[in-house]
Amino acid sequence: MPNKNVYWYQTWSVVLKFVTIGKIKMTFRKYREYAQWGKINTRIIKEIYRARLKKQTSGYPKKEFVQLPGTMVLKSSDVRLPPKKVKVYTADELLAELDGRPRLEDLPKFEHPAFTPPKIEDHPLYKPNPVHLYDGTEPLSDGLDQVCNFFGAAPAQPIPEFVYNTSNKINKLKDVDLRPQINPPYDLKTLTGQVADLIMQGERYDPTFEKLEKRHDPILFWIAHKRVWGCPVLTRCNTIIDNLYRKILNLAIEQDVLTKANSAREHESSFPHLFDLKFDRNAPFSSYINYGVFERINEQIPLVIRHENPYLTIQSETPNTLWADTQMIEATREKIVPDIYPLSPFIDFKKDYIYNDEPVFPRQDIPHMDLHLNTLIWSRQQNQKYPWTREQHVANAAMYCFGTAIADLNRRRITPNTSPQDQTESDPLNFIENTEIERVTIRNLKKPILMKAVQLVNGKLDLVAVQLNTLNFTKNSHSENTIKNMIFFEKGLQLYKPKPYWENMDYVQDLNMEAFKKLSGFLLH
Repeated sequence: MPNKNVYWYQTWSVVLKFVTIGKIKMTFRKYREYAQWGKINTRIIKEIYRARLKKQTSGYPKKEFVQLPGTMVLKSSDVRLPPKKVKVYTADELLAELDGRPRLEDLPKFEHPAFTPPKIEDHPLYKPNPVHLYDGTEPLSDGLDQVCNFFGAAPAQPIPEFVYNTSNKINKLKDVDLRPQINPPYDLKTLTGQVADLIMQGERYDPTFEKLEKRHDPILFWIAHKRVWGCPVLTRCNTIIDNLYRKILNLAIEQDVLTKANSAREHESSFPHLFDLKFDRNAPFSSYINYGVFERINEQIPLVIRHENPYLTIQSETPNTLWADTQMIEATREKIVPDIYPLSPFIDFKKDYIYNDEPVFPRQDIPHMDLHLNTLIWSRQQNQKYPWTREQHVANAAMYCFGTAIADLNRRRITPNTSPQDQTESDPLNFIENTEIERVTIRNLKKPILMKAVQLVNGKLDLVAVQLNTLNFTKNSHSENTIKNMIFFEKGLQLYKPKPYWENMDYVQDLNMEAFKKLSGFLLH
């Protein structure tokens, strides 16, 4: 026979479970109710406030003594009277005078600078003709294929191995341990520890103290997080990429010094171009491109590629070594330019009337310095609500790479928008070779240009190089038997694993020395 106490215990346990479950209104209670459902963020409070604003309030009640005839009304705002003399009105006199005055709408209007909104025509860079503007604020919908379609380039290909093998000339990079480093602390006597310390200088040691942006949680999006102060993300990334580039240069110069000291005969430098580099930080960059690519939509609108703050603009006295020889350039005739139909290549561009119709970059007007644009290095911050994909990041770097190559051509007074009859004036250095295919003039470069770009986003590196072989960006360049431009890329190369900007980094996590070695070969080649 079952025990009665056990029976009653089981019955009350079921009742308690039922009552407890009935009281629970949320299945997920990670935060306190006050923090999650405060009086500011609640839908009910907002509806009450909205209904209160819709209520019609009654007019101001008129006092009985004001309505009586013959009441004396003192008007102190009459500016026509002497300062110390006050005129006294009756109610009838006041109404009669107010009726005879002109209305505010009838008074003459004048524009005061403090209360007049600025006009776009007053801007010093205003132009009556619009341009397509790319400033890196909108991602390219079709990624690298859209860039290839826009500039008449063959399908993008990975960076060749011989470029990365350039880092093997440095003994410290050649013998470095490429296994993922996940067990700190690091030894500062080793190259791995030094690279980790360079990253920590941007992530933790930077003393910048500013109010950071608002935090947005993509899942619990209704929570208002507290604002934090510290070092902005762009400042951290710029410090890291600057430290890494300086470290790579020091390794290369140190290797040359050691080789010369240990060699009995005169040694030729392995990196002779490093001593001719010129650096500019936070210099504005703008490239103006006016060519026939817009014939596809029956309107001649130029393109402006603008970068407000590339952190590092590198120039050299000698141009970059080409990665593709004449045979590889001729092989691009057989390749097909990617087609992005039904998308338009201009879908992500803006139309603007404020722009520079001349290229803008540092040291462009120094006559005694014959410089060549070499590399652009910058970083960008992911948008919390609308993050870009890896494909869109590398496409952004490719767009700026093409813009840099065009700006370098414009420095030598080579304008892509001139006709073949004006070639003598537009091509003083005889860079362009004109050929005619199916009654269309194809303008190929006798001396192609190679341009490089490095972008750091969320601890990942995007390495892009563009070889400009032709200035024919029209739809005719998409056909066969025409030379095409070339794009080399490496996207989403994980250098380290960053933390959110509202958390402190105590040590570098998942440091990837193979990414640092690839970056070294890419910049030193």
